[in-house]
Amino acid sequence: MAEDRQWFKSRQCMDATETPRNISFCTYAIAEEEYLIVPDAKADKIFANNPLVTGEPYIRAYAGFILRNKDGYELGTLCLLYDEPKAFSSDNIDTLKQYARITENIIFSEHLQ
Repeated sequence: MAEDRQWFKSRQCMDATETPRNISFCTYAIAEEEYLIVPDAKADKIFANNPLVTGEPYIRAYAGFILRNKDGYELGTLCLLYDEPKAFSSDNIDTLKQYARITENIIFSEHLQ
């Protein structure tokens, strides 16, 4: 994440490589303590009129966990985007949380090399 943009470091089924930060779901996730879950963006009062929902890539569901460095600084999120509504189970959330922690550890260990 940068001041005015977010970049997708890895993606599937999505052509965009970046979006303006002011419409980013990840900006809202970072404002949370740990994660943000949006089961149906069209039904969500914050996201229903978001250009990423009403236009390409037509996001309908979002799950994102904050990635932090060793000093607690928010680097971005590990997130999943869906083009259909999705009910995220507690197991789904726990698994994504584990992947986020693994990603942080990889980033931290690569930074030390």
